[in-house]
Amino acid sequence: MTKQAQRGVYHSFFQSIMRSFLHSLLATLLLLHSLAHETGDLTTCQCSLTTPAANEDGCAVYGYHLGHLMAWEHVDFRCLRDLNVSTEDEISVDQVSSMCPYANGTDADVTSIVSAFRTDTPIGNFLKSSYDEYFVLNNETNNYEWRDTIQSENNAQPVDCVSDESFCYQELAIYLSQSDSAQEEVEFICTQVLQMYYEYALNKQSQVRQVLCASVATGGVNSSSECYDLYEQIYAHADADGNVDCTGIGNGPGNNTLPPVCEGPVVDDGDEHDDAHGGDGGGEASSGSFVSVGVALLYALISSLVMY
Repeated sequence: MTKQAQRGVYHSFFQSIMRSFLHSLLATLLLLHSLAHETGDLTTCQCSLTTPAANEDGCAVYGYHLGHLMAWEHVDFRCLRDLNVSTEDEISVDQVSSMCPYANGTDADVTSIVSAFRTDTPIGNFLKSSYDEYFVLNNETNNYEWRDTIQSENNAQPVDCVSDESFCYQELAIYLSQSDSAQEEVEFICTQVLQMYYEYALNKQSQVRQVLCASVATGGVNSSSECYDLYEQIYAHADADGNVDCTGIGNGPGNNTLPPVCEGPVVDDGDEHDDAHGGDGGGEASSGSFVSVGVALLYALISSLVMY
């Protein structure tokens, strides 16, 4: 055998070995890419769920499903409405964020807080139950009502709440904005309200996942374009026959360590992106991005070996 023929044999053998290696590596990367698609990007900051969805585009709602921590897509009120998960008996996220932008009461809007007292929502009833010097529970109607009279902040005479409740709401506003304990009271209200609304909103996100997973499991279609991203994420868990295990899909994250809550609008460029995600402005890419780039490079390498 000539040296040229020997080089040809060695070259073909080398190509065969490299192709086998690259195919195996590609299969591994594709598996990782598939898993990343199913679990979501686990470095994504958490949705606060207490600010309008437009301010949290790109955040994740975390849960634990079938042995994996999941970074689920966040859906807004339009998806909840389309799936009949949204209810009319609760204060909206816009109202909550207007009342209490921060749990410590900073920039709280007393007017919005007093408006919440006027509602018969769970949050409104909680607020009234917390101020029994102003409100009393009517055991017959199971609703909170103003006491007949309340003490005025500025006058020695009590305020009559029977003839005109508006004067009593004014007194409540004065108490929450001008009394010696106003700051402490507003901080208490904001801490409790934001926690209550977070639990409420988290439950709604859980219900949506259950509804969409049931639709996938029964061969149904996504009836709402507003739920598309979450539907596709759940559909990625289906096997070749379209079967999907919905057990525990509504679970929360448990005791798993999670990324920080997003701070402010989540954007896709520059330092703002890193700041919003709790980063250091260094532009660190996600593991999912590296996997995608690796898959593309391997395809190119294998193609060049085949063509060579």
